[in-house]
Amino acid sequence: MKEYAEQLDIFAKIKKGAREQFVTRREARLEETNRAYVSFGAGVQSTAIAFLVMEQHPELVEVCGGRLPEMFMFADTGDEPVSVYEHAERMTPLFDAHDITFEIVHKRYVDVDTPGGFKPLAEHVADRISAGRGGVNNPPFWTFADTRGIPTPTWRRCTVAYKARELDKRARHYFDVYAGQLPEGEDKVCHWYGISWDEVDRMRDSDEEWKVNFYPLVEMRWTRDDCIEYLSDKTYLDGTPVLVVKSACVYCPYRSASKWQDVRDEPEDWDKAIELDRAIGETWTKFNEAFDAIADEARELCFREEWDRLRSLMWGAWPGNAKGFEKMDRYLGDARDMDSEEAFELLSNRWRRVAGYEQRPYLTKHLKPLEEVDIDQWVEDEGEGEDFGECGGLCGV
Repeated sequence: MKEYAEQLDIFAKIKKGAREQFVTRREARLEETNRAYVSFGAGVQSTAIAFLVMEQHPELVEVCGGRLPEMFMFADTGDEPVSVYEHAERMTPLFDAHDITFEIVHKRYVDVDTPGGFKPLAEHVADRISAGRGGVNNPPFWTFADTRGIPTPTWRRCTVAYKARELDKRARHYFDVYAGQLPEGEDKVCHWYGISWDEVDRMRDSDEEWKVNFYPLVEMRWTRDDCIEYLSDKTYLDGTPVLVVKSACVYCPYRSASKWQDVRDEPEDWDKAIELDRAIGETWTKFNEAFDAIADEARELCFREEWDRLRSLMWGAWPGNAKGFEKMDRYLGDARDMDSEEAFELLSNRWRRVAGYEQRPYLTKHLKPLEEVDIDQWVEDEGEGEDFGECGGLCGV
């Protein structure tokens, strides 16, 4: 699609401009800090940082002023590729051998009956949408959200909810941060990110007073390709070569055609992506069919302004849960002040706007179920392509 190519070209220009305008602030950032930790996504860049730290690489020691991190943290959504989990598991003995703390953190829910209250991201998304509720910590699904009808990713909430917030929560506990403040007399903490020199447009200053963000690969002017080359001769403790892929949830829409091929070629990953996509499609069908079944009677009740009967009708047909119906109750209140046709259109549109989405979301820009996407043809048409976006250096996408 021409428009899609233009969007990618704009991103490329932004990235080039950010790189050209980058001015190092290493000394200003580091002089305030004493201790450090790393967001470890188990992808290429963060794995390169891990080995640089473990071997105390001179170039790294120079750019960080000798302040090497004492902890690596992996935020697990429950839906990473099989290869990422295998890699993280094999990295654990290496961290132990170098006296580096390695922790895995998860988002926890108080109402989930699982060990620690953990619910994988895909399960959260499917459950929330199926209930007709908002507040979905969604990946950047594709829809026709663009006013020109161009497929466009929705705003994502998954990175903050399942990664950034959980990493910060654990770091605050680890470094004794209370109410946003470190113990009196303590220096700030340095938070390292695996963002490389070819991604400097993703750099951000911390909005937390107790920490500063640091980008060692940017300071070293290392690109992702440099990291791949550096890791080419690295091994796990058992002597087998380190095998690293991009870390990202298996259904993440921020993925090029060739990366979708990688997902498809790993049956467990592919099944998980298909399961989420099917759940979303089934929910849309369920909500639309439920309203179609009562549409004529609902229109008649709007015309007669029999609001209590209308509410009973809609509640009886509602395919979500009581929490999800709360918003419909509010719209029913608004409908009382409208003429009958406007009231019906409002209720119809809001009912069909499942969990706040204007249209059925999809995992690829083709806006069709994942099982119907010809991925091989997509690769043939676009080649390796470029991943559409990034997740702040936390997911590795």
